[in-house]
Amino acid sequence: MNSLNPEYFEIFDYLTDILVFIKDKQGAFLNANTCFLNTFGLKDKEEVIGKTDIEIFGAKLADVYTIGDKKILNGELSVFHQEEAIYTLNSNHTTKFLTTKYPIKDSDGKVYAVIGISRDALNLREATRTSNQLKKALDYIDANYMKDIKITTLSEMSNMSDSTFLRTFKRDFNLTPKRYIISRRLKKVAEYLIGSDKPFCEVSILCGFSDQSHMTREFKRVTGITPSAYQRKMKAEVSLEKVC
Repeated sequence: MNSLNPEYFEIFDYLTDILVFIKDKQGAFLNANTCFLNTFGLKDKEEVIGKTDIEIFGAKLADVYTIGDKKILNGELSVFHQEEAIYTLNSNHTTKFLTTKYPIKDSDGKVYAVIGISRDALNLREATRTSNQLKKALDYIDANYMKDIKITTLSEMSNMSDSTFLRTFKRDFNLTPKRYIISRRLKKVAEYLIGSDKPFCEVSILCGFSDQSHMTREFKRVTGITPSAYQRKMKAEVSLEKVC
């Protein structure tokens, strides 16, 4: 990466929740993304590029921010990964950020700059916590897709209210829990259609649909073709592969 060329850095400006910056061996900023500017109340990159932490934040904060930089630039660490306290815009208290810094080397393998990324540690922990909570519900759906699964069961399993669970699930998967369950059922239907000769009425019950008509309706809605057409198509392709 040529850190002096803004073209290589533009993509980082699209990250709205991650601060990205590059500093040279003297501690001067070579670049910083839009999220970095917004976090510290800076108007444009001219207020950052060429300046050091001391010039931007003052000596007290600069001492905190440059700890990892120095270790990376001196070759003491290959990666610096630590939670840091950062004073953000319009805040009279510190916010915890998880910061990772990595060396940028020239063609001779010598470190000439450091690139860093920082994310709000609280938001990151919350996202991880939510992910772990939903994982229990997802595992339950995978094991019980053929049954009548109640939203209340999933929300209690996730330690959420029904409304919070529905909102969180839709946000993370862009699907309602109901549609997600149906998608898991349809995946199993497809496996039966390819790998077995079971009657469609039996497949529908095994996969959790009320009857064959319900299964056919949902299958066509998602795939655009009926289960029978899908089965003929897939078996024809398998036969063709054997011939070839």
